[in-house]
Amino acid sequence: MLKPNMLEEAGAQMTTVSQAPMDLLASHVVLGEQGTPYIVEDAPAFWQDIMTGAFKTEGVQRAGTAGYLVAQYTHTQDSPIWELHPHGTDLLYLLSGHLVIELETPGGNQTVDLSAGRSFLIPQATWHRLHAPEPSSLLAITWGAGTQFRPA
Repeated sequence: MLKPNMLEEAGAQMTTVSQAPMDLLASHVVLGEQGTPYIVEDAPAFWQDIMTGAFKTEGVQRAGTAGYLVAQYTHTQDSPIWELHPHGTDLLYLLSGHLVIELETPGGNQTVDLSAGRSFLIPQATWHRLHAPEPSSLLAITWGAGTQFRPA
């Protein structure tokens, strides 16, 4: 373990952390240009605002125009919607549980089993939805701009 005086001896600068821990189930982190993080509280209209371009807050504007969204989701049932990210790839990392990712492809629908500790990259502009055979916790990193939804 490094102690502060060891860092100083090595020429490292100490940085004071002023942010409290956050709950990724209640908010998104937007990694903007050059990796600058912005915290966006998850409000009921968050995704609707991104889809319609009705950027009512600075955070939603950043999420909807230039940045990767980082968020955690809990899944206890199959998703009632399909979603598509036209401007970027979607990285899904399963923290716990088991999910089945259904992808709509030109050759027909395909499924991918995702177990805890595994990840999957959903190709840009691919309709997809999640099935939850058991309660699951998922970390998602996606380009939010232009995200589209439709009923399953």
